Amino acid sequence: MALDGHPVDRLGPQITPHKAGPLQAFAYDLRELGRGKASVAWIAGHEETSVSRAALYAALSGTRLPTAETVSTLLRWWAGSPEEED
Repeated sequence: MALDGHPVDRLGPQITPHKAGPLQAFAYDLRELGRGKASVAWIAGHEETSVSRAALYAALSGTRLPTAETVSTLLRWWAGSPEEED
């Protein structure tokens, strides 16, 4: 658990930015931002989250460009205050 009481995500194998293209580097940066913070499963299950768990994990995989809403959701929980409205 993170210090704030949210379950911490145990992200799988990491893609190093120097071996990846820009999309994979972006996904890597998102994963790094989320390290030690609320888990993707917890974020997806929160009543204020409208983005699916699959979409959140897809954004972190670096296989396709995530939507602005997906990135915003991750940033809101990992870099901002979940109480703030966009």
